[in-house]
Amino acid sequence: MIRFCIVATARSGTSYLTTALAGDPMVLCHGEVFHPDVRQHIAPEYAAALDLDLRERNPTAFVDQVYALNGDVHAAGFKIFRGHNDVAMTYILANPEIKKIVLQRENALASFSSLLIAIKTGHWQHRPTRVAPPSEDPVQPEAEPTEPIEAKVTFDPAAFKTYWDWECKTYDYYRGSIAAAKGDYLELDYVTLTEGNFSSVERFLELPGGHEWISDIEKLNPRNMLERFYNPCDVLEFAREWKIEHWLRE
Repeated sequence: MIRFCIVATARSGTSYLTTALAGDPMVLCHGEVFHPDVRQHIAPEYAAALDLDLRERNPTAFVDQVYALNGDVHAAGFKIFRGHNDVAMTYILANPEIKKIVLQRENALASFSSLLIAIKTGHWQHRPTRVAPPSEDPVQPEAEPTEPIEAKVTFDPAAFKTYWDWECKTYDYYRGSIAAAKGDYLELDYVTLTEGNFSSVERFLELPGGHEWISDIEKLNPRNMLERFYNPCDVLEFAREWKIEHWLRE
């Protein structure tokens, strides 16, 4: 069985990737196994088998336990962010037997605004409700699709520069640690992923082609970055000064 781990930062497309991978019967892909509310991130049929006390006592043993819940699949994995658990992260990056998918959203302005909006609204994902077929019971109404929550935030140049610097250093840390361990890893970017191009993932996980990759996660926020902020003029001025005008749309 191939063991893999998605290393990234928040708002980089990891939920899109994990849900798409979980839709392949040859792959078992969990979410954030070091999230405080881990049972929302573990496939339900495996959650009861986990020793959550072990996660606190011995994070590396917990990682191995998660991989042991493989369900006889071709590949099994999960995602982790820097700061979730330093011991587990160090173990994963240094272990050449665990394949790493380094997922990055190059547009730091997009991930920054997406993170601020999610914190403000508490709405981290948009999964549209499937409309049920007409019911024969006249008293039972059809399900209505949900709508994404639209919100704006204020752009703070200093806060963005701090965030941008942290993002760059985090991915330097990922790549440097993997290179030092001579591990096998795949570079994957947000745009390629959300365009539905999974060919590199198929090759990396040694999966046969032909699977229809589908995620029920949909984009939450406007593609125009100026529409995400209360003070778009400040955003535009900053983008021009720092030569990141190409980030104003995603």
